[in-house]
Amino acid sequence: MKRASFPFLFLALWLALALAVAACGGGDGATARPAPVPTPTSTAAPAEPQPAPTPTSTPVVAQPTPTSATTPVPAQPTPTPTGPPEIYNSAQPIGCSVCHSLDGSTGLGPTWQGVAIAAATRVSGKSAEEYLRESILDTGAFVVEGFPDGLMPQTFADTLTLDQIDDLVAFLLTLK
Repeated sequence: MKRASFPFLFLALWLALALAVAACGGGDGATARPAPVPTPTSTAAPAEPQPAPTPTSTPVVAQPTPTSATTPVPAQPTPTPTGPPEIYNSAQPIGCSVCHSLDGSTGLGPTWQGVAIAAATRVSGKSAEEYLRESILDTGAFVVEGFPDGLMPQTFADTLTLDQIDDLVAFLLTLK
């Protein structure tokens, strides 16, 4: 009969001890944890590295589907201006601040304080935005009571860019 080798006896003894401790529960009330089992080391030569498998087909990459022309594009939110546009304080052609205040005081023209609320109620059927835009492009269209007609320059439709008008209207809509 052959004698068992030392590593095998050590492993068997270690396993028997681990099982005995686990069966007793360790005596401190703690939950027993299984002991790690050491893996025997091999004396065999490591396996030769194998080449990576080559794909047999080209992978399919998902392509985005084109959107239909009838798919509605969500409206972009109108940015809220952080202050008056450049045209308000400008000297060219004439800055709005020459005649209009933002603090409620009147000058040559009505104050812009609360203009968004007033514009929404001035003309039935017109939104505040429509009223303000038309007031800029056709300065005689709506004359505020107590102020003379023709005082405001009549050239804004020709001298202001669409971006300047859009910025001015967006700013006025914030003045509530």
